[in-house]
Amino acid sequence: MPTLPGYYLKNREAILARGREYRLKNRDVILAQKRVYRQENSTAVSASGRKYYVANRERRRAQNRAYWLANRDSILVHQRQYSKASRRAKKAELYAAYGNACACCGERREEFLTIDHINGGGRAHRKQLPNQDALYADIRRLGYPKDRFRLLCWNCNAATSGRRLCPHQRETDTLLASLMKPCPHQVEIAAMAQASGLDTHADVANAPVSLGHAM
Repeated sequence: MPTLPGYYLKNREAILARGREYRLKNRDVILAQKRVYRQENSTAVSASGRKYYVANRERRRAQNRAYWLANRDSILVHQRQYSKASRRAKKAELYAAYGNACACCGERREEFLTIDHINGGGRAHRKQLPNQDALYADIRRLGYPKDRFRLLCWNCNAATSGRRLCPHQRETDTLLASLMKPCPHQVEIAAMAQASGLDTHADVANAPVSLGHAM
């Protein structure tokens, strides 16, 4: 019987093929086992990885460069797809945190919505970050504070620039003010009560018709 090194060299391709076949057939199980091992031994795994990288830095860099040059197009496609999916997920999470609707007019179509800095400073904040994806990540890091950010549609966002009041808000304030006005009947009853020395609306309602016009 040949020794192990001799057997391996003689049957290397068959052994490697069996290994690949086993890994493909049991991929999910192997990945789950690796995740559990890393979680239970995270400190040791990190230390081992750093030690290996330091000892093999130049070789690893050369391997990475060679792999990048050989697979540049597919790597770029994968990076673009991953970035797009990650940006969509972060945006969806942020919009959900702020109600998925314009805080002013209630518009819910995503294409019309944008994040608004309630206290201003949005331009300066964005200049500190490389892109919109980083803005979503930064707001998430802050814990989605409701006193600093809100969701607005583009119309309301433009209308409120420069600390102005949105027309929707002005219309709402006008409507509320009109609703807060007392009913004319209440005004008449209050005047009758004051003129007649009665204390309550019920007294006025039960008072003789001579106190005023017929009710």
